Amino acid sequence: MISKESRAKLRNAKFIQLGGRLKRSHSSLCIYKSRIDLSMLTSALGCQPTHAHEKGELSRSRVQYKCGLWSLDAPENYGLPRQLEFLLDSTTSDIHVWRTLSKNHKIILRCGLFLESYNEDVELRPDLLAQIASRRWLLLLDVYSADGDDIISSFFKKPRARRPPGSGPTTA
Repeated sequence: MISKESRAKLRNAKFIQLGGRLKRSHSSLCIYKSRIDLSMLTSALGCQPTHAHEKGELSRSRVQYKCGLWSLDAPENYGLPRQLEFLLDSTTSDIHVWRTLSKNHKIILRCGLFLESYNEDVELRPDLLAQIASRRWLLLLDVYSADGDDIISSFFKKPRARRPPGSGPTTA
């Protein structure tokens, strides 16, 4: 729903800004298995998880987990491409390890994309996507839309210079 104040701003606007680069995201590498060996995963991947639990453990809200999980979160102050690079750089690059794990673990690269406007974009380089694919990570993009007054407010942000598509990596 759009407020009366936002409607008035639109009527009196000299210019509006539409779309732009993705500004906020959250990425996690998640590995699931019913009977998960957390210490083996930590050793094989070469880093400590951000979160880990076994099937049957209780969550903070006292709900029993139905599956084991080992997960690593990327820093939220990084843009999406840098978050993905962080997850790749933080874990083993040994393709044999990833092939072995993918045979009996579900490996998901979960990316939450939080829009501040009705339309935003982000570029991911082919080499970055190739590294993700070679490790057999399923890429899950979960897009959260802005709505109502948030979209209208984004129209009045100062325009930023846009690079032509494919002109290089973004910091978004």
